Parts: sequence; C-alpha cells; structure tokens
Amino acid sequence: MTSCKHSFIGKADGVHCAKCGLKLTAQEYAAMMQPSAAEAKKTARGGKKVTKDE
Repeated sequence: MTSCKHSFIGKADGVHCAKCGLKLTAQEYAAMMQPSAAEAKKTARGGKKVTKDE
C-alpha cells in the first residue's frame, strides 16, 4: 500500500478508497482493521501513586 490516508467507501462487493482507488474485499478490509498482536498489547502507564492524604 502507498502512503495514502485512505477514505474507504463501502460497496456491495467490498470497499474502495476514494483517494487512491485501492479495492478490498470485506474480508481483506476486516483483516486490515484488526490490530496486530504487537499493537494490541499495551503496557501500564508509569507515574506517581497518589494516596488518600494527598
């Protein structure tokens, strides 16, 4: 894929990008929108723990 910031439009046979013309089936689009395993795992934010007295 190119560096297009896709703007997808749904059609009966799948979706297509209004900007670059990329055509995807519904299954391809769903797979592209799923976050990968590396992106899905998030770490806890570090920071100061606040107690009731503060």
